[in-house]
Amino acid sequence: LLTIDRKRTRMRISQACLARFFNRCKQNKMDSKRRFITVDKTGIHHYLHQSEK
Repeated sequence: LLTIDRKRTRMRISQACLARFFNRCKQNKMDSKRRFITVDKTGIHHYLHQSEK
């Protein structure tokens, strides 16, 4: 189990990464709702939504 300090550290890191992601989307004029990243115990996964035309 994670200690309170480790949970806080993980939360700060996650918030910083998310802010960086949204800033990059804004700079590159990308729709942040169409791109997102998830993490689980095995690693990082990137998902790019394919629009239906």
